[in-house]
Amino acid sequence: MNRTPLGYSVVGAHAKSVRVGDLVQQGDHWHRIRDLRQVDRDRRAAVLDGLPGVWLLPVTFAVMRPVRP
Repeated sequence: MNRTPLGYSVVGAHAKSVRVGDLVQQGDHWHRIRDLRQVDRDRRAAVLDGLPGVWLLPVTFAVMRPVRP
């Protein structure tokens, strides 16, 4: 079971609302979004810390987002 890191909350996200700094799950690990690119109207691609290449994000998914103090 994955635990939410301190300072983050899990939220549902649409590819258009995801931000740099959010964590996305790939396999059993969570990776921070380092860079984003718009692919088409509804899709985005992301560069993820710790993974090579560019990853196409699904349209809707869960992310861990930093909680603002």
